[in-house]
Amino acid sequence: MLMGVVEKVMWVGRATVFLVGLAVIVAVVFWVGSRALGSNGQPFILEQANAAAKNPGNASKPGGTQTLWAVINADGTTARGSGVQSSKKEPPPPGGGQSGEYDVIFKRNVSKCAYIASFADERQTGEVSASSMGPGTPNGVYVQTVSSNGTNEVYRDKPFHLAVFC
Repeated sequence: MLMGVVEKVMWVGRATVFLVGLAVIVAVVFWVGSRALGSNGQPFILEQANAAAKNPGNASKPGGTQTLWAVINADGTTARGSGVQSSKKEPPPPGGGQSGEYDVIFKRNVSKCAYIASFADERQTGEVSASSMGPGTPNGVYVQTVSSNGTNEVYRDKPFHLAVFC
């Protein structure tokens, strides 16, 4: 009779160890799964990486912000960028010279974004400014590059960097 009780206790012990082990495995799987999902239940890690790889110019950052950028050559061509559709230099004024005026068009509306522009070469002097192109071109940013000859500001064609924060 004692042997039958011992066998039952051992069977219950083995079953308990099996169930506890299974519960730990299930808990770990749920923990890993909850870390891989965002707070809204949508896939977080893989979906954000896939979205950024497919369209780097429109990848959202936490808080919904986006950074678009462009490196523009003095002739108005795009050297490189993220989210840039096109760029061009405005023609020179009548009588010749340099225009120092550029249009950079992005693949999305940037009219309510912030713009920061700087010269591409830290040795360049003068001013560079960036502003919206207005309601007719919501995807565009207008950039001016200007030098000073001591008394007057002169428009100069210079390469620049442009960052747009949305």
